[in-house]
Amino acid sequence: MVLLAGGLTVLAMWNRYLQKTIQDEDDSESKPQKVWNFRKSAIRYSCLGEGSPILLVHDIGGNSSSIEWSESAPLLARRHKVYTIDLPGFGYSDKPVMTYTAYLFADAIVAFIKEIIGEKTDIIASGQSSGIALSVEKIEPNLVNKIILVNPSSPVMRQPSRGAARALHSVYKIPVLGTFAYNLRFNRLRMEDIVPAAQFYRPQNVSRKLIHAFYKNAHREESGAISVFTSRINNMFIVPTGHFVKEAKNLSIIYGKYNLEEFPVMRRYKELNSQILFAPIEESRKFPQLEMPDIFAAQADAIL
Repeated sequence: MVLLAGGLTVLAMWNRYLQKTIQDEDDSESKPQKVWNFRKSAIRYSCLGEGSPILLVHDIGGNSSSIEWSESAPLLARRHKVYTIDLPGFGYSDKPVMTYTAYLFADAIVAFIKEIIGEKTDIIASGQSSGIALSVEKIEPNLVNKIILVNPSSPVMRQPSRGAARALHSVYKIPVLGTFAYNLRFNRLRMEDIVPAAQFYRPQNVSRKLIHAFYKNAHREESGAISVFTSRINNMFIVPTGHFVKEAKNLSIIYGKYNLEEFPVMRRYKELNSQILFAPIEESRKFPQLEMPDIFAAQADAIL
């Protein structure tokens, strides 16, 4: 018992030390400068340029935020009014301890377009946020003009095992041990070495500042960050959007040509809707908007 108590004390001290290092680091350059209140939470966003509005919606993985648009947003802003947002629970937005759902994100986007943008908007959504963007169009079709999906998740998603999800959820909810498990899952080595190698065509060209931003996104506001992650593994972000894709009339997809996971996914989209425009980008994987921002912006401009 004494050894167990001592071990938990060490883990708690390590967890606190890690959180303090994140809080002490100054990364104000990447912090969205505007604040919007949504359901009593402060939501961070940025706005650049003039012209027809575009809303850029980041992926909803454990380390996601609007930082993924940092290279392409200024280029798109040459011809458009470009909004980037940290969704509730991500980036610099508040992370209250709660259950996060796909509906919450869709509701936030609908409210943001109505209250902040104030007119019909083009949406560019990345990764699993593709289902969120398609849901927004279904909920409020008069708010959305065109949608571009970037390396989207599959439109026909199978529900993972509920038993396995509940088991993982329970582990991460254990005080001290759950936080330690989360910190191991999103450790610095993984963020700085494994993630770039898997998600970038030329990881050696990715700035350490960018990758470190991914790392900090996963740890900022510790308890809330874990709530987002446990909601995700509990399948709360899944949006089966096959029927939305079938009915879509202004849908385009930009994808990294060397993101091997995308080949079967692109085939499913083609089978569901032959009118979708596909735009592959060479020398990129998960984040063509970061790896090839000039080409990405040019492709998006051509579509919009």
